[in-house]
Amino acid sequence: MSKTREQIIIPARDYEKYKLWTDINRAYDKMRRDEPDKSNNTIHTYIGATYGVSISTVINAISRCTETTSITLTRE
Repeated sequence: MSKTREQIIIPARDYEKYKLWTDINRAYDKMRRDEPDKSNNTIHTYIGATYGVSISTVINAISRCTETTSITLTRE
């Protein structure tokens, strides 16, 4: 049996948003690992300043990334 990959097309405006959310989530995970003594508020403020977004955007992006699942579609 051979498997083929399929692509899901995401509009460019959404891609930029999802890419930002992914970058924010990765930065959050890295800071939680590297600096466990920092509070969430400190981390959210730092990430918001780094990416030029509000703290609520950072919190929203983190929650959205942790509530979703990445999948790869295959067909046999």
